[in-house]
Amino acid sequence: MHRCLLISEVYCLVLEFIRQYDELPEDGECKEGHKLGTRTLASLARTCRAFSSPALDLLWMRLDSLDPLIKLLPTRIWAKKHSRFVIRMFLGDKHELTFRQYAVRVQYLHGPCRGILPSVQRNVFTALARLPGVSLPLLPNLTELVWNESDSRSVVDPTVSLLKYFAGPRVTTVSLFLMTWPIYASTRTVLADLPNLCPNVTSFTAVPRAIFNDYSQDVGEVVNKWSSLRVLRSCQLSQAIMDELASRAMLNALSIELNSFITEVYLDKLPATVHTFSLEGSDTLCCLRYLQTLQGTPSHLRLRVDLDLALPPDMVE
Repeated sequence: MHRCLLISEVYCLVLEFIRQYDELPEDGECKEGHKLGTRTLASLARTCRAFSSPALDLLWMRLDSLDPLIKLLPTRIWAKKHSRFVIRMFLGDKHELTFRQYAVRVQYLHGPCRGILPSVQRNVFTALARLPGVSLPLLPNLTELVWNESDSRSVVDPTVSLLKYFAGPRVTTVSLFLMTWPIYASTRTVLADLPNLCPNVTSFTAVPRAIFNDYSQDVGEVVNKWSSLRVLRSCQLSQAIMDELASRAMLNALSIELNSFITEVYLDKLPATVHTFSLEGSDTLCCLRYLQTLQGTPSHLRLRVDLDLALPPDMVE
């Protein structure tokens, strides 16, 4: 190995360059870049002792699904559905050690799994969390948590309750992309408890996709418990929650996604600290009505609406 690579800062720069190549390429660039970068880091981790640990750190820093974590365990545990009791029987000290070795490296997680049944995911992580040598959160260095259950199947068989195993005090960004707010009490309790599990969140996103229900109270209760929010993207919130956010003088960026089936609008000034405001909606008149009620001086304003039949003539031109 070349002498310059004996300097840790140098080989970390090399690995960081490879990691950047591993990110999704821009238009016109090689579409295989994502795969090639991953393979290169994996090869370095396997074949070069000096690069092994830092290469693994970068490989596991960002997980686009829970699959890699579950697949650290023996195939018989996750390939088909077992009860939590049976999974506990399969898990030994070596499996616990292997899981912790990689879990400690994860800083960004986009859950849940893509190719494993929700019931299997729940049973596996519940069994892991109950092992004698395991403590919560399972990913102790996690700083950003994204959960995407925006398809209709997740309403019947959700996995969002798994957040309680990953949310911890180091998490500062939480993004929830859900079809609807959970209907089961046990899952609703997990979301309501998020501010206690990860009290240091400064950026929160929660925009349920189903438009026929009003989620402002559920989302508002969670938002209200975070005292240090600086970035918020959500469905429209109640007057009381918006007033509370304004009184804290902490919020810098606010994005509201309107539901045209809800008539209540916010009737006051934007928090004075908000310098970036975004408004999205599927109904033009609804968006305009909302804007007419607001007062504020954000330095950046973004409006996104779907063109519909109710579009005012002056906007059509």
